[in-house]
Amino acid sequence: MMSRTPAAVAFDAIAPTYDSVFTDSIVGRSQRELVWEMTDRIFTTGQRILEINCGTGVDAEHLADRGVKVRACDASAVMIDVARHRVQKSGAEVEFEVRAIEELGGLKGRYDGLLSNFGGLNCVHDLHLLACDLNRLIRVGGSVILCYMGPFCAWETAWYLLRGQPGKAIRRWKRRDIPARFGDGAPFKVNYPAVRDLRLAFAPEFELREWKAVGMCVPPSYMEAAAAAHPRAMNLAARLDRYVGSLPVLRSMADHVLIRFEKVHE
Repeated sequence: MMSRTPAAVAFDAIAPTYDSVFTDSIVGRSQRELVWEMTDRIFTTGQRILEINCGTGVDAEHLADRGVKVRACDASAVMIDVARHRVQKSGAEVEFEVRAIEELGGLKGRYDGLLSNFGGLNCVHDLHLLACDLNRLIRVGGSVILCYMGPFCAWETAWYLLRGQPGKAIRRWKRRDIPARFGDGAPFKVNYPAVRDLRLAFAPEFELREWKAVGMCVPPSYMEAAAAAHPRAMNLAARLDRYVGSLPVLRSMADHVLIRFEKVHE
């Protein structure tokens, strides 16, 4: 195994509070339900799925409860500890291991699909290497579902401009090697790839089948206080996301992009 990455150290620090801050929040639940609508349609009972950057195991538990066999990995050992504790309480059967995305080359076997939810892909600095690893791991006909933060978020730009923080308002626009940190934690760097970047990196073995917005109307998680103060508006935003999330232009302006590739040949 490789030495722990700066991102792994950063996520170790927030693992104990991640569920209370995001998973159980109004924004977190609303955004995750949109992702589950796709995973529940694509991944079926009996399939063997690989999950990367699995975090606290919420998605792995959900898939396992539906009869999907999940091998879930994360670079953060503390996140994996939280995830294991979660499934021990629920009784779900999930295989967890500490493994960074950069270490997928050490995995063996074939999988019916892959899930990467809520921004793990933004910590990947070599998309072509990831695509090569997935080409080896995913069977022909399998789907790769990725939910990540795109290069432009209308909510984010407006929110920080109104607060006189133009640097944060346009931080995604640079797209590569952007400094990030959680609170006073360890710094690490992130990227904000466009859909076309992923399409090029994954071609020709994988073809883009569908993509939509997650959080076009539902705001980012740092606006949780405002969302909680206006529950009716949040309910309306969640319903609207299901209709406007697939519209051209608008789907490029959300907090997250949800994208599905299908492996078409070796």
